[in-house]
Amino acid sequence: MEQTSQRIRYIAIFTVEEGVIDKACDKLGQKLSESFGGVTVYTGENCNGFWSKNANEYLTHYSAEVKKERVIIVQLSVMPNSAKQALESLKMNITQICNELSTSTQYVHIESETVTAHHFKLTP
Repeated sequence: MEQTSQRIRYIAIFTVEEGVIDKACDKLGQKLSESFGGVTVYTGENCNGFWSKNANEYLTHYSAEVKKERVIIVQLSVMPNSAKQALESLKMNITQICNELSTSTQYVHIESETVTAHHFKLTP
């Protein structure tokens, strides 16, 4: 039997140094799973961000100086009544982990959207 329900999905994207990326992912995965039941964290060779030197400004054209960095992408889906708590938890945990690992992370990009989740069991 399929279960369907509304969720709020947060997607957070940020960079950390190569030497601590796995540790940051593990810590974030552990903390968010303890609070919300589970989280998906993407990283790896093919998970890259490309940032213009002045990407944090609202312009019609950006600098040709582009930096390529490995990124962490966090996908956290929660029930609507937990949305505010989830956003605050994302912010707090990312900040805490980046500080703890002494990263040079400056910006975190977080998007949210309402989605419909479908769950089904593979075996009867």
